[in-house]
Amino acid sequence: MQIEERKINIKNFFLYIIHSTGKSTLMSGEGHLSLHIIPVELVYRILDHLDQLTILYSVRNLCKRLNSIIDTYDLYKECRTLDLSHYEIKEQGAQRLAYGLTRNTIFTTINLNSNRIGDSGIEYLIKALKNNQVHIITLTTLSLSCNNINELGAHNLANFLQTNTILATLDLSHNYIDVSGAKYIADALAKNTNLTALNLSGNQIRNQGAQYFGIALTKNKTLLLLDLGSNKIESQGVQQLANVFTVNKTLTVLNLSYNNIQDNGAKQLADALKTNMTLTTLDLTKTHIGELGAIELANMLAKNKTLSVLKLGDNQINNQAGIYLGNAMKHNMSLTILDLSENQIKDEGTISLANGLANNTTLNILDLNKNGIEEQGAQHLARVLINNNILTMLNLAWNRIRDSGAEYISRILTSNTALTSLKLENNDIGNHGAQYLANALVNNRTLISLNLSVNEIGDEAVQNFSITLKNNKTLTTLDLCQNRITDESVQYLAQALMNNTTLTLLDLRHNRIADKGAEHLAIVLKTNRTLTKLNLQYNSITEEGAAHFARVLRDQTTVTTVYLRWNNFGEKARPRLWKLANDSERLSLLGIM
Repeated sequence: MQIEERKINIKNFFLYIIHSTGKSTLMSGEGHLSLHIIPVELVYRILDHLDQLTILYSVRNLCKRLNSIIDTYDLYKECRTLDLSHYEIKEQGAQRLAYGLTRNTIFTTINLNSNRIGDSGIEYLIKALKNNQVHIITLTTLSLSCNNINELGAHNLANFLQTNTILATLDLSHNYIDVSGAKYIADALAKNTNLTALNLSGNQIRNQGAQYFGIALTKNKTLLLLDLGSNKIESQGVQQLANVFTVNKTLTVLNLSYNNIQDNGAKQLADALKTNMTLTTLDLTKTHIGELGAIELANMLAKNKTLSVLKLGDNQINNQAGIYLGNAMKHNMSLTILDLSENQIKDEGTISLANGLANNTTLNILDLNKNGIEEQGAQHLARVLINNNILTMLNLAWNRIRDSGAEYISRILTSNTALTSLKLENNDIGNHGAQYLANALVNNRTLISLNLSVNEIGDEAVQNFSITLKNNKTLTTLDLCQNRITDESVQYLAQALMNNTTLTLLDLRHNRIADKGAEHLAIVLKTNRTLTKLNLQYNSITEEGAAHFARVLRDQTTVTTVYLRWNNFGEKARPRLWKLANDSERLSLLGIM
């Protein structure tokens, strides 16, 4: 709705409410609405029908009395977050919003992401914040992602940051801030004494901009998080940032993902971090680091005593670098999360990592997704993790461990008392390997989530999982998407779910389930009081199967949603299915029309 339309409509709405309640005495002699004599209770009734944006655009600041009433309105005064993301308010809307925020003492968080307010919109907003800074004493978080902000907008924001003493978090991600804009913000950061988190990912600050921030951080004493991901930064830009760690004692999180820092940039960071005692999180995802850079980072890990999260996913780290990383883990006693996904450490690197974990007492999450790991790597991981009581999440998805590797991993589940999440999707696991995993879970008391999607699991193994679900008391999420499951084994799953009291999500997408299987599962929902999401998309279910769920969901109160999109629904059945979905809001048939 256009802003002027909102203003006209809100006046008509006031008039309508007054006439409908018979309050003719509220009208002046000329028949115009008098805001000065409307009872507070009546204003509250009107506000009950308005959203935040309408209140700020069209009601706020109409008069002092109305402002005072709004300030005492419970739903307004108790609201600390103004979320207007994706409203497409643009420049004109930002101008009205800025006016509505005058003398605001309510909101601590304002989210204007994805509104395309541009530099002019930023100017209106900042002017309001600066002119009324005496009153705006609560705003601590401002999100302006995806708003077409350029150099001028960055300049205005920088001027605001130089004097503001309240704002703690500023999100400027995915705009068009270039080197010049980066300099404005960096110069402000050098003087600001309150900002703790700054997100500039997805801009165009490049090497020179990174250097400006490096200089600023030698003076800044408050910033804890800096996100410079996806900014076309190379090793030259990293050099100044690396130098920061010899001086700065406050920065704890640095994100340089999706830049082009390569081995040389990794070495600069590694050298600086060997003695750094403050940085706890470093994200170097997809930064074109190869063997040499990874070896430098491994050498750093052997000496660093503070870093707890290291993300190296989607680089070119090979098995030789994996060996160095494994050796580093023998000595490192601070890292809790290590992400090596989408590299090529293969079995040789995995064996070294496994050996490193034998005496490690800190690592909680290990991500080895897409690393070319086969049976041998799985075997060595299993040998170590059987007695490991620290690791809680292991991601081996998109490797090639096959049935024999799954058998090794199943041994972890028989005695390990720490692992809560296991991801094994797309590993060429068939019935044999899945049966080992299912049998191991019968007495397992810790695993919460198991992902076996995109494998070769058929009815034979699913029958074993039905036995698991009858006995297991901890598993809440089971993903069997894109396997070879038919109605035959679904009936066994359904029987197991009759008495299961822990599973909340069952994913059976992309299988071979038809109406009979749908009927078995629908019957389960009559008695099961735990399952909240059942996903059956991309199967062979027709209108008949959908009707089974629709009838049950009218009365059943536990399941949140049954997903049935993309099944065998013909053109003639679609209007009837649409009616079924409308009759039961928990039956998701989105996309059938």
